[in-house]
Amino acid sequence: AQSEATAGKVSSNTDHLFLVLKKTPKVIQTIKALQPTTLLVGFKLLVDVAEDELFAVARKSLLASQADYVLANDLTQISGNQHVGHLLTQEGQIGTGRTKAEIATLIVDTLRNDLRA
Repeated sequence: AQSEATAGKVSSNTDHLFLVLKKTPKVIQTIKALQPTTLLVGFKLLVDVAEDELFAVARKSLLASQADYVLANDLTQISGNQHVGHLLTQEGQIGTGRTKAEIATLIVDTLRNDLRA
């Protein structure tokens, strides 16, 4: 009988190991169900896509998560101090930031205006 300490041990003679991963639900898609009044900002990062495709995918993500806003960016436009991000709603583009600081200001100012309305 195997002891409890060695029951899960993998033999060093094993040439191949396989790992099965289970997809978990996206947490963002449960937030509005739990707290409908939450002002929700999602983030969508793609790699090397045209701006119209980036915006289309970001809006699809916005709908799936029921977010109020989504920040869309492309990894190829992030380097050094440059970090281009577009803040979108389902209706259109709110604005664009070209650095992390500009993006943060854009998000904060937009949410502040939304909360005042």
